[in-house]
Amino acid sequence: MRPPPPASSEPLIWSNDLALSANGQWLATGSQDGRVVLIETDSFSRSVSLKAGSAEVIQIAFQAEGRLVSATKDGELVIWDTQAGEPIGPPAGLRRSA
Repeated sequence: MRPPPPASSEPLIWSNDLALSANGQWLATGSQDGRVVLIETDSFSRSVSLKAGSAEVIQIAFQAEGRLVSATKDGELVIWDTQAGEPIGPPAGLRRSA
């Protein structure tokens, strides 16, 4: 049996959603603190942390072209260029129907 990992100074943040890129190179997680984290699957090292907003990231998905889409609890939709680690254009607001 393995010993538990050492305690981290980083606070524990829960992941709300996971997505795997079509080529299997990237695993993306969406978290409660508004971040999307891209992890390289060959080494499982954290590589890029993207700030999607201040609200929880509730859904993420990779598009066929390799871009990533994230949606937050407050209705913001962001399309990310995963190579640059930057959003493509400003966030779009989603309206909820009554």
